Amino acid sequence: PLFEDEYVVAVAPEHRFARLKSVHPRELQGEHLVQYDVAPSSSLVQRDILGPEGVVPGQVTRMPLTDAIIELVRAGFGVSLLANWAVAPQVARGEV
Repeated sequence: PLFEDEYVVAVAPEHRFARLKSVHPRELQGEHLVQYDVAPSSSLVQRDILGPEGVVPGQVTRMPLTDAIIELVRAGFGVSLLANWAVAPQVARGEV
């Protein structure tokens, strides 16, 4: 591998997960997942994180851009699993 990313659950500040220090993948069962616009078989999130735990999102919205994903999450439309570095500025500002 060239590198490893730490993935975090990105949620709106008022989401029930926002107060938690960690979230197990099983806790994402039934959540509205906002993720990159790739086939589920190519999605690291679905293939390597949710799939092995048998987690099925309640709904999946696919977006092509990180900024669009973060805006939907920030507005409370769903949750996302993103690389920590991709969402760190918004976390630092308390937006997600």
